[in-house]
Order: sequence, then C-alpha cells, then structure tokens
Amino acid sequence: METTKEQTIEFTAEQSIRLDVWLAEKLSQTRATAQKLIREQGVWRLLPTKIIITKTGYKTSLGEVFQVIASAPKELTLTAENIPLPVLYEDESLIVLNKVAGMMVHPVGKIITGTLVNALLYHCHDLSQIGGCIRPGIVHRLDKDTSGVMVVAKNDAAHRHLSEQFAQSQVKKTYLAVVQGRLPSRRGLINAWISRDQTDRTKMKVSRIKGREAVTEYEVIKQYRSMALLRLFPKTGRTHQIRVHLAFIGHPIVGDWKYGKNQDQGKIKRQMLHAETLAFVHPVTKKCLHFKAELPADFEDVLINQDVLITRILK
Repeated sequence: METTKEQTIEFTAEQSIRLDVWLAEKLSQTRATAQKLIREQGVWRLLPTKIIITKTGYKTSLGEVFQVIASAPKELTLTAENIPLPVLYEDESLIVLNKVAGMMVHPVGKIITGTLVNALLYHCHDLSQIGGCIRPGIVHRLDKDTSGVMVVAKNDAAHRHLSEQFAQSQVKKTYLAVVQGRLPSRRGLINAWISRDQTDRTKMKVSRIKGREAVTEYEVIKQYRSMALLRLFPKTGRTHQIRVHLAFIGHPIVGDWKYGKNQDQGKIKRQMLHAETLAFVHPVTKKCLHFKAELPADFEDVLINQDVLITRILK
C-alpha cells in the first residue's frame, strides 16, 4: 500500500477522555507529539457541531466525531502477506473473521509484518482508509493473545456506521474466559472504573479517581476445582477491561502474565480469553447480523483434565 506524508483521519469518540491522550493512542504517537499537533494545527470536531480544537486538555464526549490531518512519522509501505484468514462472513462492505491468538491486529513500532492488517491487504483490494495506512479497515481491536470474532470495514461509509454503533454501545459482544479459583456465585456484575496505570503505561488498573466507567457481567458455565469457564458480557469497551476486572475480583484469567500474579504458565502460551460472539446492524442492509466463533482448541486442552464441580450450559 502506498503512503503519503500526510493523511486525513476521522475518529469517533467512544468515551470521555483527554483529547491528547486519545489522539496519541489513535495515531500511535507520543503524547507530546499529539499535544504539539493539537496546539499548532488543531483538530476539527465535525459532530455535533463543527469547531476547531486547539486545547490539549479538551475532554471528548461519547459520539463526537473528530478529523485530523496527521503527518506520518516515516515512510512505511506495508506488505500484503498470504496469511490464512478464518473468514466467517464477507460482502462488499465488510469482513467478519475469527482472529487467531498470537496475531497482532495492526503494525506497532518495529513490528510491521505478520499482523492481521498484512493478511487483509493480501485478501482484499479495498479497505476503509479512515484508520490511516497503519490501520486500514480496523474498526475495533482485540489484544494480540485474544482470539475470536472481529469485523473489518471495506469502505469509509461502512467504517463510520460501524464505529458509531461501537461508540453508542449498540454492538453486542460476549467473551469466554478461563479464570483462576472458584466463583462465589453463578452470576456476577463487576462495576469498577478503569484508568491507565501511571507506573506502567502498557497496563490499565481499577481507579475511581481518574478512571472511566467500566461494567462487565459474567456467568459461570463450568466450575472446576481450581478454575472456571466464564461467559462475559462487557457493557463498556475499555482497554483490557475484562482482564482488569477479573483480576480485580481475585479471579485473573489463566495465562494472563500481565494481570495474573504467581501463575504457573506451564504449557499455556496466552491468556485464555476469546471473543465468542459479535452482533451488529449491517451498514447497508440494516439487518442485524450475529456471528459466533467456537471455543478454541487450546481452551479445551486447558480444561480437559480438570475435575468439574458444577456444569451449566447456557444458550
């Protein structure tokens, strides 16, 4: 894919957050670089009303649409790679796929090959350009070691429509997770605000003071002697939300070295977290689409020799 020295990028705010912090994350730039861009160039807020913002501390609101002309830090040509894509559905507007664990969604830093974007560039001739040359078509993300359902936009109109659904919490998602310990009840609600960890910027933490609202519901599918299989229903979409919430209640995800303490990893190579289902309205047909990615084989490998205490199959 060819790149230019400048690119026009649109973002839809999914939460209330400082513009400089949010922009730095979206552009994969430092916060200082994002602040300089806001002060010197400004960022256009297109909706609900069109104004230009030059204050770095501006707080975004849910559903606001921003546009920025950003300079690429360096010339970068991404390579289309013939990497197998487990496609669940595809049409002229979008692709729904089952991302495998261990694959990064888009290039970051020195990692510019082997990502989902590289595979998509080989698979598709057209992808939405709203996310720029690094994230073509990418509407939402899963962590590198999280598997499961993702939707990718093939054109800008589909991207905007899907982004709006995510911003308005209209996209319905469920996850599966294997966690440590025994849960006190079969159902639970975790309502704990989340913010970025000030000592380790790659991590998030529960914090009421500077955090943002985060809500996760869960159900116990199977309770084993030392672990449990959960189905989770995130009501918000904060970074690392499920991983942070489960660690916060004392049941970290098995294999999650970042948030789980004193875990014996053994043969487990990743956190046991899987995006099971995704439901949204098609941007063109307006029909509600529902997709499911079956339980991965490595989940079954972890659970196969465990002693079941409680079994409950949930539809």
